Amino acid sequence: MSKEVSEINKAIKTAAQKARNLNKIMGLADLVIKDQHIISVSSEGKETVVKKIKFGKVKVEKRSYVVQTTQ
Repeated sequence: MSKEVSEINKAIKTAAQKARNLNKIMGLADLVIKDQHIISVSSEGKETVVKKIKFGKVKVEKRSYVVQTTQ
């Protein structure tokens, strides 16, 4: 199982790197979270703060749902 997980993690990292490279090539901004802020990184590498974020706890209730399929 650890081999499968490591392969999935490697695929995720590769996909993320390809997406960053494509954004840079196309001149699009990339959004990242750093120090409780959402930061836009332009294709030239300039960082601008978009918004301050607040992480907190959310109460979640467990429920069961029935999904009906139609054929």
